Amino acid sequence: MTRFDFSHPPFDLLSDSERQRLEAAADIVFFAEDTEIMAPGRAVDTLFIVIKGMVREVGDDELIAVFRERDTFDARALVYPKPAATIPLPASTTRNGTGAISGMGDEDFAGLRSYAAGDTPQRIAWKAFAREQGLQVKQFSALQGSELWLDWNLAPSEDPEQKLAILARWVLDSEVQGLLYGLRLPGIELPLDRGAAHRDECLRALALFGLDSKNT
Repeated sequence: MTRFDFSHPPFDLLSDSERQRLEAAADIVFFAEDTEIMAPGRAVDTLFIVIKGMVREVGDDELIAVFRERDTFDARALVYPKPAATIPLPASTTRNGTGAISGMGDEDFAGLRSYAAGDTPQRIAWKAFAREQGLQVKQFSALQGSELWLDWNLAPSEDPEQKLAILARWVLDSEVQGLLYGLRLPGIELPLDRGAAHRDECLRALALFGLDSKNT
């Protein structure tokens, strides 16, 4: 009887021999609550797969991501730029021409729903979770059609590292606010989208930006 669940992607694409090699190399480990699994500067050569429970990724006391059952993570979770302190988002453009961005104040709160894979952790109702009401996500009413471009040239700094930090902050804030946003870097453009996968793609682009020039 196999101890590894090969029924979900990408593991369902492995051949029989590849599955055998993976299972032989796999270990099942229990981590107590608040155990630090990875940290900057610590070598990591392991791919982690969550079987049960929840893993939080935290940077400078800010919750960045939540990994739950069947989610995977590794050292790449630590390469994202440190977000800058709170800084206003750039002006938006919208299909309806209003140029407005819906705020996320209390007046826009629209209730709770059950957590689904890919939901941004910033919207998780942690107080409800602490009251043992399960993992729920806050819903907000947002302006439909908002399109926000996070552009390298709009970041108010001349320092490249600070520009990356500002853009990282804008990516996180745009995702929390449910905006449709894209990222423009010199030579790179990620199209308008939203969601956890798009957020991670934008942060990955920021983390990798300029590495070729730094390594030459």
